Amino acid sequence: MKKTVLLALALIAMQGLMAQTIRYVKETSSGDGSSWNNASNDLQAMIDAVSADPNGGEVWVAQGTYYPSKTNNRDDFFRIKANNIKLYGGFEGTTETSISQRDIVNNKTILSGDIGTANNLTDNSYHIMAIAYDENASVHNPIDNSTVIDGFEFTSGNANSGSVTNDGLYPRFSGSAVFITSWGEEVNITPTISNCTFINNRAFQSGAIYCDAAATSSNG
Repeated sequence: MKKTVLLALALIAMQGLMAQTIRYVKETSSGDGSSWNNASNDLQAMIDAVSADPNGGEVWVAQGTYYPSKTNNRDDFFRIKANNIKLYGGFEGTTETSISQRDIVNNKTILSGDIGTANNLTDNSYHIMAIAYDENASVHNPIDNSTVIDGFEFTSGNANSGSVTNDGLYPRFSGSAVFITSWGEEVNITPTISNCTFINNRAFQSGAIYCDAAATSSNG
């Protein structure tokens, strides 16, 4: 009996260690992201917070519009560079405690590249989101389908700058909504992109979603 109790306690402790952290984002809040009542309005900061956790984590995003740049910099984008990162939109943002409680139709969660003059495409983001392993890491690990983007509307990205590139890494002419890359290496980049819509995104070539070289994506 004693051994059974000890084993049960060990399993509970292990589950606690493996549990993923949830960070909360609301357009009008300014907290640390620890709860809906203390939600952050900085989506990238919350992505970075769960990325720093060895177990990854989830980011729950309430209805509203979120921009990849606070300074109208067209080269800014939401950056995903790790496994086990799950972004979920479609929350009302008050009392939800499970993914099943969200409503992605009525709680529209928008990632918008319209960072400059409203409704003027010429100064919009080149990419709204980029998914790639960390190019500065000593070991380049693949990003698999444990990384999830679910329940968002991507709108108004504009990758229109011909052959110009951003720091030689991110071409400004493809993937105006989501740019997925393995930097040409034989490293799979296979995120799960589901329950997302793409509206009014333009590119010099390829389109709203671009998978570079060995990169692939899963769309549902």
